[in-house]
Amino acid sequence: MDIDLPAFRRELESEMDRYVEDYEPPEGTFGTPWNREKVAAEVAEMRRCLIEPYWIDVDIQDPPHDHFGPQRSYACVAVAEDPGSYLLVFMPHRDAFLLLSRTEDRWQSLGVDGDAVGTFLAR
Repeated sequence: MDIDLPAFRRELESEMDRYVEDYEPPEGTFGTPWNREKVAAEVAEMRRCLIEPYWIDVDIQDPPHDHFGPQRSYACVAVAEDPGSYLLVFMPHRDAFLLLSRTEDRWQSLGVDGDAVGTFLAR
């Protein structure tokens, strides 16, 4: 997989800016949707968690969200880390982001995937 990691980070930062600018609470949201100020604060926290992107092998269930299906190792790009707790990775084979959680000595999928910002904010 050929990804220009510095350019990838710049695009991610642009996506974060657009997310705040374009934010509207999704229709059908359960509970009280976040207002624009809360979203801006969470995206600012995400910005603080951005790291220099690097390649990492991640064991992912295949097919997605099948907790009993086989796991395969995929090369992903780590892009944000909430120190010691969560890691946001990009899965090139799915063209989506995935949220991982630290368990003991390894990262494990939480089964939360999608766009970068929405996935990170789900932590």
